[in-house]
Amino acid sequence: MRVGLLAEAQDAAPVRAGWAVRFQESLRDRRRMVEATAQDAMGLQYLFTTGAGPSVPLYRGFLGRYQQAMKPPAGKSQTKPPEPEKPGCYEQLVGGPIQLLFCKPWATSTALVFACCKDGGPQPGKVIVPVRKVYIVLNKIVLTRLDSGVELPALAFNMSLDFQSWTWNWTASLHRDAALHLGRDADGDPAQFLANVNGVPFKLRLERTSRDRRFLPQERWSVSGRSLAAVLAEPWAKSMPFGSPNQTLTAQQLAAEVLRVNGVSIGWGIDWQLVDWQVPAGAWTLQGSYIDAINDIAAAAGGYVQPHNTDQVLRILPKYPAAPWHWGDVVPDFEVPSAVAEVEGTEFVDKPDYNRVFVGGMSAGVFGPITRAGTAGDLIAPQVTHALITDSTVHRLRGLAELADTGRQARVSLSMQVLPETGVILPGQFVRYRGNEAVQGIVRSTSVSWAAPKVRQTLEVETHA
Repeated sequence: MRVGLLAEAQDAAPVRAGWAVRFQESLRDRRRMVEATAQDAMGLQYLFTTGAGPSVPLYRGFLGRYQQAMKPPAGKSQTKPPEPEKPGCYEQLVGGPIQLLFCKPWATSTALVFACCKDGGPQPGKVIVPVRKVYIVLNKIVLTRLDSGVELPALAFNMSLDFQSWTWNWTASLHRDAALHLGRDADGDPAQFLANVNGVPFKLRLERTSRDRRFLPQERWSVSGRSLAAVLAEPWAKSMPFGSPNQTLTAQQLAAEVLRVNGVSIGWGIDWQLVDWQVPAGAWTLQGSYIDAINDIAAAAGGYVQPHNTDQVLRILPKYPAAPWHWGDVVPDFEVPSAVAEVEGTEFVDKPDYNRVFVGGMSAGVFGPITRAGTAGDLIAPQVTHALITDSTVHRLRGLAELADTGRQARVSLSMQVLPETGVILPGQFVRYRGNEAVQGIVRSTSVSWAAPKVRQTLEVETHA
């Protein structure tokens, strides 16, 4: 008995609405006509004229300086060669006046200095090593004990010095028979030797000895030490107080007072090569040895201490005799060609490109900025103070030393012989190396190496980009 079902849905009757299309078939005869503004080009001829025509040979007479050779007559005569034409200082422009050229910019002076401003290129060095096919050097290094005069031939020898060292450091290898001559002198002090390096003498002190006994035929003695200036440092010199006396002295006089005891010299002198300046009374004090005090005085002006080769003299030298940006005008001490020296290596050093630094004293003196000329002075280096920066002279010297040691640098190592023309080249001297590219800089370290029969000196040259 099922209940009847009533459905509300029925089969749908399709009802289609009429479609309307907005597009119709295009008519091909309704296209717009295309018009072109260009037509076939036509050649246009233009009359061309020139002022040149066929050349005509022009013959000009000339007079020669030479004549037919002849046998010279009897007697003695000397022919003077013609003098080369000297280039002028100023060149006149075609159709224009001669222009006045000033070599240096105007300063505070009102005086006008007229000079030849034509650049003749880099100036030749004070010592020029000539280019030769062969360099023959008789290498010889002999150690002579000064108190006895005994000569000890060195089987191997090395010595070195840099601008931060105030004494030479040396080592040598001697034959076993030299053991009898390696003791101290009659006063109990280290023995002194005269080292002759291809004719260049150096006085050295023997401080350490050791025996190298591997096999009996090859028994050797290894010795080492420093130069004479070692007596000014510990342990040979005790620590003591130093200071400026109760009167105004110059820095050079103050350095000389350091090497005195109760007004009596200890036997050492000063070769002062810095610009001197005034030091007020009581402005400086120091506790240390003799060499500590001398180093401190030199460092105040951006200088350093270098020992003399044979004498009891300390040389006080500037770290930068001229600013690196003016090294192109410096006449080098030695000009070395690539035929005699070789580049062992180049080390690039990048330092901040400072152009301004504040320098001043401590209890007395001056204080202020030093700015490199021609720069904005916007890159400031760390501040520098020292008790001996007491006037404008040392203020400027120390500022120059701080700003010169900046920017991109290169340390070039040159290896060469100890030639008679050069000898041993010391730190602080300018060298120009003429290789594929000319390199000019200042020597910062020197080392001499001897391994019979070969002697080489290696120079580290500081250059600036």
